[in-house]
Amino acid sequence: MQAPAITTLHRAIAAAVAFSVMACPLTVCYWKVRAGKKRGLWVVLGSYILVMLAAFLFGALADDGFGWAFLPLMILTAPWSFFVAAPLSGMLDKWGIENWIGPLLMNFLLLAVVCGGLNMLLMCFFIRKIAHPEDRPSIT
Repeated sequence: MQAPAITTLHRAIAAAVAFSVMACPLTVCYWKVRAGKKRGLWVVLGSYILVMLAAFLFGALADDGFGWAFLPLMILTAPWSFFVAAPLSGMLDKWGIENWIGPLLMNFLLLAVVCGGLNMLLMCFFIRKIAHPEDRPSIT
């Protein structure tokens, strides 16, 4: 079965979904920065979300039909894009789910939401470990 062609309507719907899904974490980041709570962590996470959204929009607008335009998003969400998205995409394609919701939306869900979310959890963990030197024992 041949995959359906991606039209301008599909790209507009994907962009609307991307903005609406990323609006909630960006709003949380904005209010946390304004409140002054762990400003560095929330600035980093908000910046990561914006760059990820820009990479997805680049992939959606410059799609050549083979998916090479999504390579920046895949690199941005690495290593999870290689460990999670590739096997999961193959399984969902076998079950017919990718054809049901479309490859553009599936790229967004797998790469931006799942893999990007896992990367943000890693960033939270490492930034909190680096930002609190008083929790580490002294060397001397």
